[in-house]
Amino acid sequence: MSQPEQKPKSSRSLSEVFLTVLERRRKWIPTSFYLLFAIPVVLILGVRMGKLQDDPRQFFLILSLMFLFFGILFHRAIMDVFDLLRRNLLGTQDLYKDTFDSALRSEEAPQDTPPPDEEDA
Repeated sequence: MSQPEQKPKSSRSLSEVFLTVLERRRKWIPTSFYLLFAIPVVLILGVRMGKLQDDPRQFFLILSLMFLFFGILFHRAIMDVFDLLRRNLLGTQDLYKDTFDSALRSEEAPQDTPPPDEEDA
């Protein structure tokens, strides 16, 4: 009996490995992380505004684009803060449940018995 021919696994190229790593990183790095790297670029490009004193249209265009960028940045920062607060609150609630819920369940539940009558004693 002859063994079936097995195809050797093709090796992945460097670009495939790089794209796989980027995909994994993108899942856990928030958008605001990338926006932090964009801030110096926008500020350096905004230096050009000082040279546009003669043309108010270009000055207004660059200024409005910078306001738009920083508005988006501010919005993402606020959303990240609320996301962190929500995760912290959920973590605190889970910790409370894990700690005290098991302790309360292990104790015996109180019996609902009426108090003894003094006349019967």
